Amino acid sequence: KAWPKVIKAIEIAGTFEGPHYGVGFVVTAENYPEIVTACTIAKNAGAAYIRVGAMFSRRFLPLISRQIVRATSTASASVKCA
Repeated sequence: KAWPKVIKAIEIAGTFEGPHYGVGFVVTAENYPEIVTACTIAKNAGAAYIRVGAMFSRRFLPLISRQIVRATSTASASVKCA
């Protein structure tokens, strides 16, 4: 329900001159397949970068890593991992 409003706010922020802004994405076991989609939406809306933070165990790291690499190449996005 809230996502269209969030995306619209990102698009509006992208029209302002001044400091660049970014989008944060917290990765969980449930949403890690959505990293590429989130990065693409953020990039298309004008975000300068996407900060990816993760809540995971060591066994989950390879899955997240692959998705981040894919997001970077697919969305041509600047992805910062936190």
